[in-house]
Amino acid sequence: MARAQLRTEETLRQLVVNMKHVKEELGNLSPAVGYGLENLAYRTLPHLLRKRLQLTLTEPLRRRFLPAGERMLEVNL
Repeated sequence: MARAQLRTEETLRQLVVNMKHVKEELGNLSPAVGYGLENLAYRTLPHLLRKRLQLTLTEPLRRRFLPAGERMLEVNL
């Protein structure tokens, strides 16, 4: 019984280490996925606005940073 307990504890320790690695990898992936989705939206949104709401953009969509006090904030879709 004591050996089984030790194996269980070691397995649990290894699981915790692995989960930390998974968390780091997902954290690194998030900005890349977000940027990719935003790029897709920039390409498809003008067509969608025209088709669904009969709105036509007079200039292309652009990423912008606007002043907000001492900081600059990125304006996203």
